[in-house]
Amino acid sequence: MNNKKILPIIVLAIYFVIGLWKLNDLPGEWYGDISNVHEYVLEILNGLWPWYFFQSTGPIYHYLVTPVILLLGSNYWQYKFSSVLVGGMGVVMTYLAVKELADRKTALWAMFLAAVSFWTIVWARTGNSQIIILFLTANVIFWAEKYAKTRKPAHLAVGALSASLGLFEYPQTFVLPLLWLWWLVSRKQIKGGLWGTLLLILPLLLFAKVILSNLDNFTTGYVGDKVPSISQLLTQQTRQRFIENIKKTALMMHYKGEGIFRVNVPGDPHIDRISGIFFLLGILYLLKTNRPLLVRATAAMFLLALPSMSPAIPPGEIPNSGRTMGIVPLVYFLTATGISESFNYLKRYSKKTAGVAAGIVLTGIILLNLYKYFVLYPPGLPDQNRAYAKIMAEYVNTLPGHTSVYLSSCCWGNWGQPEPKALFYRLNEQDGRENLINAGVFARSCDDIKPQRPAIILNSPQDLEAIENWRNCFPRGEVKTHQAGGKQVFVSVFLGQDKIPESKQPQ
Repeated sequence: MNNKKILPIIVLAIYFVIGLWKLNDLPGEWYGDISNVHEYVLEILNGLWPWYFFQSTGPIYHYLVTPVILLLGSNYWQYKFSSVLVGGMGVVMTYLAVKELADRKTALWAMFLAAVSFWTIVWARTGNSQIIILFLTANVIFWAEKYAKTRKPAHLAVGALSASLGLFEYPQTFVLPLLWLWWLVSRKQIKGGLWGTLLLILPLLLFAKVILSNLDNFTTGYVGDKVPSISQLLTQQTRQRFIENIKKTALMMHYKGEGIFRVNVPGDPHIDRISGIFFLLGILYLLKTNRPLLVRATAAMFLLALPSMSPAIPPGEIPNSGRTMGIVPLVYFLTATGISESFNYLKRYSKKTAGVAAGIVLTGIILLNLYKYFVLYPPGLPDQNRAYAKIMAEYVNTLPGHTSVYLSSCCWGNWGQPEPKALFYRLNEQDGRENLINAGVFARSCDDIKPQRPAIILNSPQDLEAIENWRNCFPRGEVKTHQAGGKQVFVSVFLGQDKIPESKQPQ
């Protein structure tokens, strides 16, 4: 096998090593978005064939990962593994797209950046669906560029299909049909653009049907709230906010990134310092050698980032790495161009020097991104990545499968953990325990505990009133405090004659 084949395989292997390392533990929290994915996939597995948007998420990702869940099961690791697989698809597609835009060496550097960069890795390991945007965007660019070179009708048809997928995934991917058409027209494929518009009519009609079936969500609901009304667009305040949002988004890669802990070290730039330098060098190089490609790429980036900069979005949510995920393949392309051309310049004087410099840059980028993800990122997660629901579920799973389980409250940790669904969906035995996810149903009095034994009541360590109440109700109950990393996580009250297994103490 020659280097043309082995090097992309090596890069992809590096991605999967990083993506799968301690996957179940980092991050460890099953949060609300994963519950949404799980429930959507369950509808598919139950033969309901859903085709709707829940909040801002459409059906494409869920159908894509359903075969993996069907094969491996529907627990936390499986959902995270699925998102890592989809991220791998994005890494490969980034390579193919950049290869069409530039050359194989630049494509390898772009693939390497996609494989090791924090921006990719953090989303790939969440178990959530935004990671598919990397694949969708790179796929659209690949087929648009492919058609511009070959003018084959098959490439146009596949490009139309690829662009149409964006209509059924996220609001930030609704622009993919426009991206595809813009790319064709900017490559002087006017005829292809006209035929492409016709090919998009049917998907647009299906999209309109989806919107009309859930109109509230797209007008006043989760999606609609992020779109300014026409009257708002006409105000000076809205225009000023839009300009401010553009500035924030433009600076997110080098100055100040997203402030949300779950997908960033709050405020940290979205690309590492080394990549940031080469990103700017890539822009300068194309400005000198291929200005049409630079205009095409930067205009595409603006279009892809446009939904994330809506003036109706709260200022604290801008910049946003998930809503700007569409620009990632082009960010890696520009950065890879800067790296590749810098080393081409060095090779004119010394191949050895260029090789050493390439090794230093490669190592530096890997170390900076791994340090950010595995060292800087975990302390910012809820309770320093102590996943309360996981710890509680692991304990309950050691009890007899017919043990009744009660929560006296929820969400006592940082950022609302543990969520009842996060506990319920991680239990090995879920039948008969649906009380855990009935909205607002918590055990607060003796009468709330049914006579079936054994039973376990899970409590906040701070809820001393509830714990004392259980002592009075059930004098023979065994009360135990469970800790992780020296911090109290929950207090259990076990009712029954069965021996109580020792709680697992996560390190």
